[in-house]
Amino acid sequence: MLILNGKGEILLRKPISIIILSVLFFLSPLAILIVNAALNMVPLIGYGSIIFRLKIFDIIILSLYLISSLSIFLVRKWGWWVLIFSAVTMFVYNLITFFINPFSSLLILLLMNLGLFLTAIIFFRKHLIAPYFNPQLRWWKQDQRYEIDIYLKLLGINKNVIISDISEGGCYIFVDFLIDSGAVLPVLVVCGDFHISIKAKIMRIANETEQYYGYGLMFQNLNEVEKEGLRQLLNKLKAFSQFESDNIDSDEKRTSTRYFIANDLSISMDRENSPANLMDISRSGCSLLTAVEMETNHKCLFHFRVKQTIHTVPALVIWKKSDKDGRQYGLKFQDMDKPSKKALYKMISSFLRLGARKRKITKKDFYQRCEETLNETPYKVVLFLKRLFNINTG
Repeated sequence: MLILNGKGEILLRKPISIIILSVLFFLSPLAILIVNAALNMVPLIGYGSIIFRLKIFDIIILSLYLISSLSIFLVRKWGWWVLIFSAVTMFVYNLITFFINPFSSLLILLLMNLGLFLTAIIFFRKHLIAPYFNPQLRWWKQDQRYEIDIYLKLLGINKNVIISDISEGGCYIFVDFLIDSGAVLPVLVVCGDFHISIKAKIMRIANETEQYYGYGLMFQNLNEVEKEGLRQLLNKLKAFSQFESDNIDSDEKRTSTRYFIANDLSISMDRENSPANLMDISRSGCSLLTAVEMETNHKCLFHFRVKQTIHTVPALVIWKKSDKDGRQYGLKFQDMDKPSKKALYKMISSFLRLGARKRKITKKDFYQRCEETLNETPYKVVLFLKRLFNINTG
């Protein structure tokens, strides 16, 4: 059971079903003692009570309920196996007790074993088993992620474009295809809440990496509304990411200050460096688009700029995905020093001022991630059992 809001988005807290089941298992030993005290007509507490009649194996079984409660609540790999083992053990114990104890109730036996069976079935569901084996699917334990739209789109060209910096007169972009020098193109600049449609001329081309070309664009024929929109955007960027370009010579010379609109993001691995387009970010990780080829569990370096300082953070690739937009990766930051942490928090704070949104996990995205990670779980065993007993749990 997922906790969703009205838009079908998963709320960032532990599912209520996990909490309810863990509480029920925690209270089960008390309920079992009360029922058995009533059936055997002995007091619950005091001399001669049901507690003093417990055998060592009875105590072990009651303890299994408490262990199962903890296993359900913590959502860990070992917890799933402990839960299933405990459920099977308690199921068998109930059957043995029924045949040994003449006072045992068939109705109580059926209800208890039915409850254990249904609980096991619930935890056999693919979308509940996956979070136990993949920490990244435990959304309630992740740092809040923030999404922000920071990009430049060449209207009429459906290609991935990464914008590096912007000024009142132009901008610099990275693309993985060639554009003719001197071409005038309509562009859309998006940065958080700001959306500005203008025309830009290709002024210069540079080979930045093996995958990317760098282009210097000059804005053309700006009207007062467009100029004011740019000024508002630059005032926002000025608070955290600026670079004075007065001392740059020749063709690089600019008459106005340029601002690193995407914090000069890049990814490097095995000496290969490539610009990156940020999709979302948190204090512990991010997801992005880049041309660098990486595999899950590989280490890379995440570079970002705040003010005039470039910070480098080691990161672990925890997932990857390729689609029409390019290669997408999920990174988990590792071993950040204090200056990098401070700069990262400043960058996130700046994104919020620019209009970043709290990232919500949709039910569709969550289910897709579960499907992608099922091979890392014992779901094949579950499928075998489901086919064996003709069980349909989803």
